[in-house]
Amino acid sequence: LTINTLQLGLLIEIPPTIKNKIMKNKANPLIFIVEDDVLYQEMLKNELHHNQYDNIEVYSAGTECIGNLHKVPDIVMLDYNLNESMNGIQVLKKIKEANSHTQVIMFSAQEKLDIVINSIKYGAYDYIIKNDVAIRRLSQMVDKICRWNELVFENTEFIRKRNMFLAGLGVIITIIMMLRIYFPRYFT
Repeated sequence: LTINTLQLGLLIEIPPTIKNKIMKNKANPLIFIVEDDVLYQEMLKNELHHNQYDNIEVYSAGTECIGNLHKVPDIVMLDYNLNESMNGIQVLKKIKEANSHTQVIMFSAQEKLDIVINSIKYGAYDYIIKNDVAIRRLSQMVDKICRWNELVFENTEFIRKRNMFLAGLGVIITIIMMLRIYFPRYFT
C-alpha cells in the first residue's frame, strides 16, 4: 500500500503564473519611463528618486522601450501621445505580449473615455490624466504596485510553507497507516 502525497492533494506547487507576478527586485523595481517630453521625463524621474526608486530607464519613444523589453521591466510609465508612428495603446499591447506581468501605468493629457477604456482593456494598471497632481499620482501608483507585489510575495511564501507542512504531515500519516497495516500488534 503506497499513498502518494500528490494523490492526497496535499502537495501543490505554486503555479509559474503566480511566481512571475512577483517582481524580480521588490526593493528596487526596474521602472521604464516612456515620455517624449524631456521636462516631464525629468520631473517623473526626480519624483521617483525622491521616493527611493533608483532603477529607472527613460525612453523618448515607444520603439526604444519595445527594443529594451528583454530587460523585463517591473513597471512601465507610458505616455499615450508619443511623437512617432505608434501611440501608447500600441506600445502597451507590445509590452503585454512580451511580459504580461509587467505593470503599465498609462498617462496622458487625453481625457477621451475611449482611450481610457482601451488602456485598461489592453492591460494597463491605471490611466492618469496629466494635470498638476499627475506626477504625484504616478509615484503613488508605483508605491501601490510595489506594496501589492510584496503582499503577493508574502502570500506565495505562506502557501509554499503551508504546502511543505501538509506534505510532511501527509508523509507522517502515510507512514503511520503503513505501520498499522504491517505491524498491527503495536497499534492495539
